Amino acid sequence: MIVDYLLGNSGLWQLGCLCVLILYCILRLIRKINYVVIYIGVMLAAFLLATIGYLQLFKILPSGNSHFSITGHYHNPAVYAGVMSLLLCVIVGFIIYTFGYSFYRKIRNISYCIFVFCFPVFICVDSRAAWVALIVSVCWGILRIYRLQIRILYKSYLPVMLVLFFALSLLASYGLYKYRSDSVDGRILIGKVGIEMIKNKPLTGFGAGGFAGNYMYYQARYLKEKGTEREKYLAGSTHLAFNEPLRLLVEYGIAGLLIYVILIYYILQSRRNHLIIRLSQMLLMSVFIWGLFAYPNRVFPIILFTVLALALLVRLDKVKRKKIHLTSRCFVVIKVVFLFLVLLLGHGISNMLLDYHQLYFLTHSSPNTLSEKTLSEYNKLEHWMSNEIGFYYHYCLVLNRYRKEELLKDEEDRGYVWHNQDLTHTRLYESEILDITHTIVERLNRSKGKTEVILPMGGLRTMSYPGEFFYKPETIQKMRQIFEADLKPEIVFKAYDLNFCDPEFADICAQEMEALLNEAEGSRKESA
Repeated sequence: MIVDYLLGNSGLWQLGCLCVLILYCILRLIRKINYVVIYIGVMLAAFLLATIGYLQLFKILPSGNSHFSITGHYHNPAVYAGVMSLLLCVIVGFIIYTFGYSFYRKIRNISYCIFVFCFPVFICVDSRAAWVALIVSVCWGILRIYRLQIRILYKSYLPVMLVLFFALSLLASYGLYKYRSDSVDGRILIGKVGIEMIKNKPLTGFGAGGFAGNYMYYQARYLKEKGTEREKYLAGSTHLAFNEPLRLLVEYGIAGLLIYVILIYYILQSRRNHLIIRLSQMLLMSVFIWGLFAYPNRVFPIILFTVLALALLVRLDKVKRKKIHLTSRCFVVIKVVFLFLVLLLGHGISNMLLDYHQLYFLTHSSPNTLSEKTLSEYNKLEHWMSNEIGFYYHYCLVLNRYRKEELLKDEEDRGYVWHNQDLTHTRLYESEILDITHTIVERLNRSKGKTEVILPMGGLRTMSYPGEFFYKPETIQKMRQIFEADLKPEIVFKAYDLNFCDPEFADICAQEMEALLNEAEGSRKESA
């Protein structure tokens, strides 16, 4: 997973992960830590997140996603709820551990107030994964903190406790399933397809990013061979496993999953009943449970909290370990190598940090106009930040802010369809469409494998049927002429009198793709 973080495409992501790594080393090396300050930080973070949630719920602050009322400062409510579940499990764990201790009375009373304030908005987010993560982590914390008292109950009321546990589990599972059955069935489909991927490479896996890169191919094959009508209805385009063990098994094979299981065992096996150890374990338990239904490896705050909890847990856990005796010379070599690696990684990341600083400066330094000089600076940054999603996001914000009126000057000639506040359909000029066609042809001609082009003559997008806004049959005819004239001979070109949105066209595309895949598979078998 560390490889995923440090070798990701985003330089900003790499910078953040490097900082987290440094934080872990600092927490392990410094002699004294004020744990009260850390806990106050947790309470403050929970309070601020809840406040943002309430402001979004009552429409005072805008949501990060127009489809959901509460997202915090994230784009997805699931992420907001996941982070809240981690913070709340620490707060509840503190209340449980310190219950009855007068020394902690003041800070415990504050914890009560924070929890009561945060819990309603946490429920309003409507995230079952976060609910389950909080409940399981709290129950596990109670079992560990009061294990001696529970052991007495366990011996006396074992049958009753087992029946009650299974009954509540079944009722809760059934209720959560019925609450949103389509979502659960969709996750089950992802799991079935994931199993098919594991069967192909059980030992080595597909490597980092292998799930996202290969899932859609396996889903198509599964739906063709085994899929039910309901599964075909639920299937969609996804790059997330929504299950961390499944993702690790697909990408890193049995070895990756084994390391993950060993890590969980190591974290949970400590029997030392120390406040910080128990709170760290509860937080990590919440991460593990949330990871069964979501994607903790993609959420930076969760990665940060995970590393923080791991550092504190390893620091305080007094389990006896075999000491490794190294000479002073070995320590010097290790330090030099570590410093070299940090400097090597840090050099590239520091350049990215400077680029982001320049991007931020450009975005906020021109309050009235967008000069040609500023545009030139953006063009320079694009050369270095072409793989950074953040760059294009800010660039588009600036263009929308300063050139909205300019873009609308040709509204009558070009035409716009204002779908909603997030989406505007723009009609392209014929010259622009033909220029794009030439570019497509140029790139297709660079292809080395079997290539096929299919063109729907009845329309290329939504609202392109006869009489609709984007209906331009003469332009599509000119596109056809360009494809037929300029494509290299070995590229197959086919045109159909269908619209891009017609189910028949989708069937044709699927059949043609299947034929290409079967041909490629046959060629590989022959060469083998």
